[in-house]
Amino acid sequence: MRELELGDLEGRSTTLGTPEEVDAYLREHGDCLIFKAGACGRTDDALAEVKDALDGYPHLPVALIDVIAARPASRHLAHRARVEHASPQVILFRCGEVAYAQDNYRITAKALRSALAGPPPQLPDRPA
Repeated sequence: MRELELGDLEGRSTTLGTPEEVDAYLREHGDCLIFKAGACGRTDDALAEVKDALDGYPHLPVALIDVIAARPASRHLAHRARVEHASPQVILFRCGEVAYAQDNYRITAKALRSALAGPPPQLPDRPA
């Protein structure tokens, strides 16, 4: 992965490099945030927005995907989350469901904080 200024995320983030790692991570963490980093300068700005939003959420698991080095993992995540592949991109999962997904200049700390503070997605009733 290209050198990112992770700051506070340094000790709490995991790098995902394969589709299998994405699946395992999502099985283990029903609530988590995955940031997809690209090669453009917008990645640094978007990551700064994410770090700002996560200040009040020190226990939320965070994973990173380098879309250049791990394109199959990135595309797999997009397919699983039912979002269009983009970078930079942030996807927030709550209770195993996508609660927020945004890319490029639409990634803002304010919007992400709102998604983090809101109620988890309502899951459909499942037969017993």
